Amino acid sequence: EAKRDGLLFLSDADARPSGAAHPLANLWDNGADPVAALGEALAVRQIAIDAFGPRSLRPGQPLALLEEVFAPVYFYHRYQLDAAVKSVGGLLYAYPLRDDPDGNVRPVDAATQRRALRSVLDALRPEVLDVPESVLATLVPRAYGTERNRELFDARTSPGFDALGAARTAADMVVEALLQPERAARLVDQHRRYPALPSFGEVVTTLVDDAFASQVQDLRLGQIQDEVRAVVVARLMALATDAKAPWSVRAEADRAVAGLITRVSGTSPFSAYLRDVVRRFADRVIEPHAPLPVPKAPPGSPIGGMGEGGGIGGIGEGGGGNESRTRPARSTAHERTDLPDLFGACASGHL
Repeated sequence: EAKRDGLLFLSDADARPSGAAHPLANLWDNGADPVAALGEALAVRQIAIDAFGPRSLRPGQPLALLEEVFAPVYFYHRYQLDAAVKSVGGLLYAYPLRDDPDGNVRPVDAATQRRALRSVLDALRPEVLDVPESVLATLVPRAYGTERNRELFDARTSPGFDALGAARTAADMVVEALLQPERAARLVDQHRRYPALPSFGEVVTTLVDDAFASQVQDLRLGQIQDEVRAVVVARLMALATDAKAPWSVRAEADRAVAGLITRVSGTSPFSAYLRDVVRRFADRVIEPHAPLPVPKAPPGSPIGGMGEGGGIGGIGEGGGGNESRTRPARSTAHERTDLPDLFGACASGHL
């Protein structure tokens, strides 16, 4: 009956894991096409960033509270990114009965996988990751009585806002998702069985080609490009030495790192340092135990519930993932319910 009505039931177990494979099993996404919806989410995000400013707060609120409001704007695309990336190495399946003629599992088609890869990589463009000066000028240090809390960006530039750290965090969301070990292993196996499907090597090569394209000449965006490159190198090094990953996956990651010795060009101190890191790794002089600290993003889904130890419930966020998110997250100084509906305000022209 559900199949006849075009309904598909999948559970949390199909949606929450970082290596989840079904493109339609998502906690938070929009539209019938998760890949197309990522482009739409990035466009909405840019509109909100361009309109962002003091009017995103209610009259009389401390300007320091803008950072709490900006966090869900800057990371607005994170849930749609989780949905779109599932098409890369993805699987289509349901919970069929024995005699269901359409019950077999099958991989996502090649065109959709490559379209998803391209869409996900668009989130790594320096101009997407950059925080405009009009926003940075309003993200003032914390005011008296407004202590730092988990809803804020992690910062290495305290008390100032860490714009490069935010870019690195957002870039790491993309690269970590693409290089997720189970996803990588599925890509290896799918390409073995269906050579027309993208291989893990193709995904890695496309990622590296995008990250190490010609150097952006603009100083502002060039530094963000360096952050993206550092994330790509660090994640590849980590995957190449991940004892839980199949050797076929580790071999591709290792090959990619070795190839970067000749890809990292430029005479800047950063380029020289990155070349040295890559060379030392290739020569097994260093192991990437902690090659690149990445500032943590504010907690994501599920929204509102508290896991054990005070963390948000969910995968990788300190909780078991089954908590109901029926109450707002609390900070030490204020309730999140005091913050405005930013996107509603944006849509109504009040920003």
